[in-house]
Amino acid sequence: MTALCKKYDDLATIHISHPMFKAAVNNAFISFMNCDVGTHNAADILSARTDRLLRTGARSVGSTELSENEVDAEMDKLVTLLAFVHDKDVYGEIYRRHLSRRLLEAKSAGDEPERAMIAKLKL
Repeated sequence: MTALCKKYDDLATIHISHPMFKAAVNNAFISFMNCDVGTHNAADILSARTDRLLRTGARSVGSTELSENEVDAEMDKLVTLLAFVHDKDVYGEIYRRHLSRRLLEAKSAGDEPERAMIAKLKL
């Protein structure tokens, strides 16, 4: 989803610098990101992905462990997608539940990634 978002954002910014085209692309992503997928909405899905990134032992794609820079880039992508979601308060509530569970079960990847994600969410 993030690659698609970047592709059309680049298209709207670089190649077709018309404000109405950029607005149409943004509206399309807002509509897409706020559709429910079965019983889950975008806030659920993005929060689950954030939890997997910030959980120890779960920071891999396939069989490859993600580096700190790759985790930071993934967090940036999640925050970019979250900008299109209407239920940011739902995401925040689910994120807080996941965070408390990670901290209570001592499964957090560390204080720095958690603080970095919270700082990104405040923007």
